[in-house]
Amino acid sequence: MYVRTATVAVIIFAVALIRPCLAEPFLGPAEMLINSARANGMGGCVTTIVDEQSALYNPAALAVFHLDKSVSVAFPSTSEFVEGYSGSRLGSWSMGAGVSTISLFPGRRGSPHMSIAAAYSQLTLRSNQYSRSHSLGFAIDYFIRLGVGYSYKKLKVGLPTYFDDGYYDNGRSHDWGFYGDIDLMHISRNPRTFDSTGNKAGLSFIVAFAYVRGNAGGIEVTGPHSYFRNEHLEYRRSGQSIAVSKWSRRGELVSFRLVRESEEQGSFKPPGELMPRLENWGGEFGLFGAAFLRLGHMESWFFENPGTNMIGFGFSFASAYRWLIAPGNASTATGMARLINRIDIRADFSNYTGDKFFASSWHTFNLTMSL
Repeated sequence: MYVRTATVAVIIFAVALIRPCLAEPFLGPAEMLINSARANGMGGCVTTIVDEQSALYNPAALAVFHLDKSVSVAFPSTSEFVEGYSGSRLGSWSMGAGVSTISLFPGRRGSPHMSIAAAYSQLTLRSNQYSRSHSLGFAIDYFIRLGVGYSYKKLKVGLPTYFDDGYYDNGRSHDWGFYGDIDLMHISRNPRTFDSTGNKAGLSFIVAFAYVRGNAGGIEVTGPHSYFRNEHLEYRRSGQSIAVSKWSRRGELVSFRLVRESEEQGSFKPPGELMPRLENWGGEFGLFGAAFLRLGHMESWFFENPGTNMIGFGFSFASAYRWLIAPGNASTATGMARLINRIDIRADFSNYTGDKFFASSWHTFNLTMSL
């Protein structure tokens, strides 16, 4: 079983490296846009989110996600960030796999453990510009969860202007990410540790911090029409979050999460002139780990837009199944029930309540297989 998990991780990463580019991405802001329904429901605060799309936005969170997951897939999703304008169609998808010491030594769940994960992800703009990312991350969990990650991105950039159908050149860039969180209740009373059945129980109070340096050093355009480095397209995101959850032996009862994120980046202005710093914030309320309501505020660097309010919803089919159809401990389940407990399909949706220079809606479907 463990050999198969490791093999899946190696195969996915190898396929990502040799997979031909079907069409190619956009140099500039579209390459920095967020096509995550969950994150956009919370005002675009994406760096502290640990889920199937982490490889697209924070490679460090990718490894943290795979501390207790073996395979993850974010199914293709498409949105228009300018409503009614087909040239603004943004799409993304991702697949990843990881190996952790939990999978290798399942009887040591309360002990320190580590994971390594790899992913291939793709972000597209229109039908002929996009970014292919090959990500690798490492994480460790011992009272504090820490993750570091790196993404190498191959691009096709549109020149000479961003919204004209000009010629296209190849490009490349790099992302670096960091993620860390700590459960304060774990330290004070140790209730987050696994109980005798292997399930979480008690109250958790998790404080998280994440940092991403995207397009580190800028985007390097490598021809065939031109060769240069645009250092003004580097961006930096830092996020903080607080999450409080109440657990029972069957799973999460109720949760509440607050997130905040700031972003600094270069611009299309002359050298030395930078875009203003963006400040986004949001929140998420969950019941039974199955249904989620999200609210947030997202600022924009387009046309000095002051930003817009966001709303989103999410649903986990595995959590609903555990609570409504097959209540009981996941660790004691057998046969088909055990298989269903290890597979989760999540659906997320978000919408804006502001002007047209945002997508009318985002939708995402994710698949996860647990250890």
